[in-house]
Amino acid sequence: MKLRSLSVGARCVIAGTLLAGAGAVALRIPETATWTRPDVLTLVGLTLAILVTEQFSVPLRLRTETLNFTLTDAAFTAGLILARPGVLTLALLAGVVAGQLMKRWDAVKVAFNVGTYLIGITGAEIMYHAFGPAGARDPEAWGAAGAAMALFAVVNIALVSSIVSLVERKPPARLIESTLALDLAHRAGNTVIGVAFALVRTVSPFIVPPVLVCLALAYLAYEAWVEMLRERDEIRNLYEVEQHLLAPIETTADLAPVLDVVRRMLRASRVELSLLEEGGGLGGPASVVASENGANGHAESADGGNHEALGSAQVAMVGGPHGLSGVLAVHRERPLEDAERSVLEAVASKISVMLHNNQLFRETLEQAELADVVSHTWDGIFVVSPAGAVLSWNPSMERITGLAREDVQGKSSNEVLGVEPPAGDEAGQGEERPRDLVLTKPDGTTRWLNYRLHPLGGRAGQRNFAVVVRDVTAELETEQLKADFVATVSHELRTPLTPLKGFLITLLHGVGDGTPEERRGYYKIMLNQANRLERLITDLLEASRIESGEPVVELRPVDLNDQVASVVRAFVDQYPDRTFRLSLPEEPVSVHGDPLRIDQVVTNLVSNAVKYSPRSKSIDVTVRGGMRDAVVEVRDHGQGIDRQDQERIFERFFRVDNALTRQAGGTGLGLYLSRKLADAMRGNLRVESAPGRGSAFSLSLPCAGAAMALEAAPLRSRSRSA
Repeated sequence: MKLRSLSVGARCVIAGTLLAGAGAVALRIPETATWTRPDVLTLVGLTLAILVTEQFSVPLRLRTETLNFTLTDAAFTAGLILARPGVLTLALLAGVVAGQLMKRWDAVKVAFNVGTYLIGITGAEIMYHAFGPAGARDPEAWGAAGAAMALFAVVNIALVSSIVSLVERKPPARLIESTLALDLAHRAGNTVIGVAFALVRTVSPFIVPPVLVCLALAYLAYEAWVEMLRERDEIRNLYEVEQHLLAPIETTADLAPVLDVVRRMLRASRVELSLLEEGGGLGGPASVVASENGANGHAESADGGNHEALGSAQVAMVGGPHGLSGVLAVHRERPLEDAERSVLEAVASKISVMLHNNQLFRETLEQAELADVVSHTWDGIFVVSPAGAVLSWNPSMERITGLAREDVQGKSSNEVLGVEPPAGDEAGQGEERPRDLVLTKPDGTTRWLNYRLHPLGGRAGQRNFAVVVRDVTAELETEQLKADFVATVSHELRTPLTPLKGFLITLLHGVGDGTPEERRGYYKIMLNQANRLERLITDLLEASRIESGEPVVELRPVDLNDQVASVVRAFVDQYPDRTFRLSLPEEPVSVHGDPLRIDQVVTNLVSNAVKYSPRSKSIDVTVRGGMRDAVVEVRDHGQGIDRQDQERIFERFFRVDNALTRQAGGTGLGLYLSRKLADAMRGNLRVESAPGRGSAFSLSLPCAGAAMALEAAPLRSRSRSA
């Protein structure tokens, strides 16, 4: 019991016990003045008896403390009956201090034990003499001695349990319960022995030797009983070690509870486990974990600290899968007995098994994690043998190629994909450069793949190869799309800039000076080209804003009839040679939308109809109201759109590849922006078309409410031709 390692509460209990014990001694000092020669002889005899009984204690080990069962209580009981109170108190002080110091017990523990005994025996003396028994032959004296020693036992158990509970941080009731039956039996037996010894001493001194023989036999019986309990505890402790070593061990600190159990089993002052470099995958080079008496197990530095006064070190080797993994060392003053050496060797063997299992577990876990990564990676991965046979085929390869694992496993990789592992000297040159291949899937689609071979372990010519495959079709299509977009935008920008530049050069050189009507015509053409250039830039900016997630609409009630009529009127003015037919309902149609964005979408739809329909055909614009949605339909009588292209026309930069679209030009952003804007206004944009029958684009928007009354719009008629 190291005083510095104890808590404040434990130190207070020890200090209080020592003060109370000193008070008990001080209470009896005045009595020594009245002592006679028989009192002094009794003092000497009791002191010797207590000293001798202290030497033959039977220890019962707890976690950090040890309960010692002795026959000292029998000497206390006899002294209670035969001696004066002061004689018994001073004999107890001298005998216990001398006896426990002879056993080299810690001074703090000796002082605490003496204090508890002095407090208990003072209470017992007061209780015993309160009955006023006549002598050792009086049965009342036996009962009084039993009651007094019961009080002594209560005081002793309470104080010892309180200090042990503070050290081990356990409830006192739990500690008392664990040894209560044994402790009561032991104390009752000692009390009976003490009463019997006092009675024999009173009747005839010659009967004392046989009684001492009986005491020796009682001691042997106690020792056998406690040894049986100790063996039971060792079996339980070995089971506890087994359970700790079966649990997952991540670091050396996880082994501290195991060493704590070993230290208790072997009654050692310190137990430490020193693991060599990468011992079982735990810790680093020469890592040390230790358990010391009075302290919890903890990880330490490689030198293990200064361990003077710990006793000699006795070691057992800890084996591993590749030889020696570490050393298990026990520090204690006495050498290990054969049975204890067997326990140490057994624990070292279990730690060896644990380290080996831990290494296997880690390797298995790494392989399982690697297999899981390969199974879930987006890239295709498969392994081929030196002969080119497919050995494995991950799920991504099934997705990329459309070929199931069972259909390709065992077949030639050259036959399946056109991939052939390098042979001869090339097989040992490390990772190969990327290669490309074109694959036609079972459904007829074509994919562009990029693959790289990685040699695995083994000798050249006998090693397998891992092939990592990436589907680069989307990347190639994106690159092609970017190239087409740059070419298209360059063309679209150049188209309005060319006439603008030409007219400006003409005006600059004075060649274009003509009549005011001619100059007005020049200005009108330049303005149209500037407007075209502005629309192109606006579309590009809108596409960028939509992709960045910025809000693009401000929703409010809008009269759909007014919006559509305004757009159609603008096209009538711009294309006087084209026919536009506008059909509006009699009643106002109010929708929830952004007037600027509605104007932009309808303008895009009518502009496309103008571009992709013959001049001789009309363009029909119809507005229809409904209970929940209102619809704007723009119908042309042009070439139409193939079914496979009807959804793709709403993608960025996509344009149907035919002579009419190439002639009309455009960036492929108009319909993409129109659908995105319709979605932002909680509406929808769809197309109905068939080759040779024209196309009908329908914009649906949610109604704002039938109760909203709006001012009638101009151009309202059932059917009007402009």
